[in-house]
Amino acid sequence: MQIYARVKKSFSRRSKLEKVPYETSESIYTLKTLIEFFVEKEVERYNKKTGNAENIELLTNMQIEEKARTGKVDFGGILNPQKVDSNKAKENAIQCFKDGMVKVFRGDTELTELDDKIELSEGDEFTFIRLIFLSGSMLY
Repeated sequence: MQIYARVKKSFSRRSKLEKVPYETSESIYTLKTLIEFFVEKEVERYNKKTGNAENIELLTNMQIEEKARTGKVDFGGILNPQKVDSNKAKENAIQCFKDGMVKVFRGDTELTELDDKIELSEGDEFTFIRLIFLSGSMLY
């Protein structure tokens, strides 16, 4: 079954969201297991990219100019050799949800309880929003 997550488009200054497909044959019954599923997939993707300095390709002038227009010039690899611990990442994601730092939507409906039952359908779209709290002082 294929489901989608809406994520901020890479290297975009604007808040454009693109649909990223995820293949699942796993049993996802609750919001908690859904969050853990997405975290697991993203940790796997991240860990494949880490420490692969030998796989980094040189950029052409045109690629550098395009990346400069979007605000970030990089080689697309992650040079940090340290892998992410999947279990710690899942615990962190669940705690962030409990603390109100992350909101999850299925289509236009907000999912609010970790233990709420979820029945997945082919093509479901989920949006994860990380809330960033701004702090500062008022000038008088």
